[in-house]
Amino acid sequence: MARTCISGRSWYPCSSSASGAPFSIWEGVHKLLGGGEHGGSVWWSYAVLAAGFVFESLSLAVALRALLKAKGRKSLRGYWRDNRDPTIPTVVLEDTAALVSLGAAATGSG
Repeated sequence: MARTCISGRSWYPCSSSASGAPFSIWEGVHKLLGGGEHGGSVWWSYAVLAAGFVFESLSLAVALRALLKAKGRKSLRGYWRDNRDPTIPTVVLEDTAALVSLGAAATGSG
């Protein structure tokens, strides 16, 4: 029998993340109070961040190419004002934010 959780007035089955929340909170408090040194190699962290940077950069390049094709001769401001489909600008902004976040994460990993 599935467990159920309450969200407002709706009942829905709990996901496995709901059972992991207490562990996540405990782990966060433990790291904050105990200093929580990273036990593994920092190079693995940089390798994962570098792979994420490559994939997000490729995605941003594809999105920028699609944006330039869709806007045609219009200015960027005119395109965003007249455009009714938010898909391409959303992908461009999301990929840009992801690259900024990866840079921040790489700065904090050292």
